[in-house]
Amino acid sequence: MEGMQMIGIIGGGESGVGAALLAKQTGHEVFLSDAGKLTAGRKEELEKYEIPFEEGGHTFERLKIADLIVKSPGVPDSDPLIADLLDAGREVISEIEFAYRHQHGKILAITGSNGKTTTTHLAYHMLNHAGFDVAEVGNVGKSFARQLFEQRHDWYVIEVSSFQLDGIRFFKPDIAVLLNITPDHLDRYGGDFERYAESKFRIFRNLGAGDWLIFNAMDPGISSRIRLDQIHARLLPMGHAHLDGRRRVRLTENRDLSVADARLIGRHNQVNLLAAALAAKEAGASYAQIRESLATFQNDPHRLEVVGEWNGVLFINDSKATNVDAVYYALEA
Repeated sequence: MEGMQMIGIIGGGESGVGAALLAKQTGHEVFLSDAGKLTAGRKEELEKYEIPFEEGGHTFERLKIADLIVKSPGVPDSDPLIADLLDAGREVISEIEFAYRHQHGKILAITGSNGKTTTTHLAYHMLNHAGFDVAEVGNVGKSFARQLFEQRHDWYVIEVSSFQLDGIRFFKPDIAVLLNITPDHLDRYGGDFERYAESKFRIFRNLGAGDWLIFNAMDPGISSRIRLDQIHARLLPMGHAHLDGRRRVRLTENRDLSVADARLIGRHNQVNLLAAALAAKEAGASYAQIRESLATFQNDPHRLEVVGEWNGVLFINDSKATNVDAVYYALEA
């Protein structure tokens, strides 16, 4: 992105405010617009950096003069405002695309219908333990743009949702991980599972010969749709040969990792652990560093979290299981 531009931001959540701060820092004029009410903290931040904003509705005339529109993930392409801006000839992109255009590090990006947060945490923990200068960003918490605004790093481990991938153009990870594709968020895609799957596949659309795609070849949502001859990256398919019945994963021929060592349970977490370990290995972490990191890994609450035992009954909090397949994996575990 060359020279000063007028950047219009739609949405005043973590992604929108992060994009606004980065745009201001990199010398652009910025205007943020939110259909709802901004939190006091968000408004205070925008005012501190003298970023003009509106809330409670969008002023189309003010947005259409922007050279570039950055929309928050929660705003669908079908939104009438987005359609009108596209008709007016404005380029509309997602926050991760905007951030990508302003970064110079390496990217490990992870997506999937289920397991992407755990896999992101694992991959970040492995690289951090190995001494990498790395940040964890994206759908997992702090936005990519905000992280660039606050501090630059050599590596970024990014949890990427289908909503974020819908708005990319040039975004290209050095290592992309595709865990699974099962029905989710279909209200966003007109009830069309194929459209949702296509959004997930956008994670590897820009990969080149020097990049890696790690994907779950055991997942029918992926294996029935992926066209390997159309992908230009180096491929690392995860298959049944990588797993065993002892809750271990085979990283290389003679080197295994235990799901129990990471205090995780379930076959699906074997896949998550394998994906994170393969990604960390290709990023440059050693087997010893990856294995050592498992002893100090701590997952987020509410993900198959053992909360106690009473009268011989084990109670597990899995309230982050927000779709049928997530519940299936939990029951299987």
